[in-house]
Amino acid sequence: MSRLWSVEHEANNWNDDLFSGTYSECVAYCGERGYKIDGIECRLAEVETDENGCVIDTYNIVNEL
Repeated sequence: MSRLWSVEHEANNWNDDLFSGTYSECVAYCGERGYKIDGIECRLAEVETDENGCVIDTYNIVNEL
């Protein structure tokens, strides 16, 4: 199992992660694509995944930077 951060987008009802990595990598990913981390367009989620990459738990949601 591993803990990481993911970028979630409202356009897909927050279901699929667009990108996963460290917190800094996710912030950079959003900045490079012009996504606002505001809880309306995008948000970041700290998640734990199993050995298959499936999310098994969510620890934190960041709706605003």
